[in-house]
Amino acid sequence: MLNTTIPTGKSVTDKFNSIDRADTKRIIDMGKGGTRSIRTGSAWYGVGLIMTALRNDVEANDGKRITTKMLEDAGIATISKERRRDGEALVTLEDELNEFINSLNAPMSITNVAGLLRAYNDSLKTSADDDDSDADDDSDADDDATPMTADEIAAQALTIAKAHDVSAKALVEAIIAQVAPASVAKRNAA
Repeated sequence: MLNTTIPTGKSVTDKFNSIDRADTKRIIDMGKGGTRSIRTGSAWYGVGLIMTALRNDVEANDGKRITTKMLEDAGIATISKERRRDGEALVTLEDELNEFINSLNAPMSITNVAGLLRAYNDSLKTSADDDDSDADDDSDADDDATPMTADEIAAQALTIAKAHDVSAKALVEAIIAQVAPASVAKRNAA
């Protein structure tokens, strides 16, 4: 059922039961050159490996969920559901999480798996919101705008020009230059 490279449930459960406070907070290793990665020797990671193996077993046998009996057989039934879920996410999202923690500019202030997963999910939501707002920016502004007459456009242009200390004469000359640059150049040359 379980692969021999996966830690035993008893060893992981014992690690959780005897774990000291500082060790639960150390889920990220600092590597050479300042790179950071998920600490694969942590109890969280061990639980994640076992949960991933159980999940693969269930999916391979067309099962729907991991049963309590399976958890008991694996020796991790006494570990809370939240810790099992977080451990499994730590393993399944390992590459993405490593990329995420290395992309952070500030030093790591995340001290537990739940906090790391929350920050990662928030970053996904933020990037999705940014993508949505970029898509909105690409749409034409005229779609929602009501049509304006030439007089309304001229009045608005004059209001903006006055706000920026641009004279009406300078505004008219700039508009003419935009509309017919060649004719203005000829008139100025004469």
